[in-house]
Amino acid sequence: MNAWIPAFAGMTTLGGNGDHLLAFCALACTGLMAYPKRPAILLAGLLAYGGMIEVLQSLTPDRMAEWADLLADALGLAVGWGVRRHGFPLQPALDLIGGGNDGPGRTDIAHGRFLRNY
Repeated sequence: MNAWIPAFAGMTTLGGNGDHLLAFCALACTGLMAYPKRPAILLAGLLAYGGMIEVLQSLTPDRMAEWADLLADALGLAVGWGVRRHGFPLQPALDLIGGGNDGPGRTDIAHGRFLRNY
């Protein structure tokens, strides 16, 4: 986001590598919720995505690729996998926003499925 909006340049939440870790943790968590049956393929694809970002940055005049960023991406994926693997309880949060079992979009988090009641 900092690259797209110059006014936010230099303003990060956790520092450059922390931002990478947090972003790829979120990508892993949401990706594993959407595709729970093939975690290795999903995580490998997300790591390749992180590598592609670094390669493309190296082709620009004002940005550069860093191995530390790719390592932070990998660590974020590992944290995201761990969170999903060990059953991070999302149901209470879904209940708060109206997406719980009795809400409009019945959610079966334990199996990684989203069932719609129409």
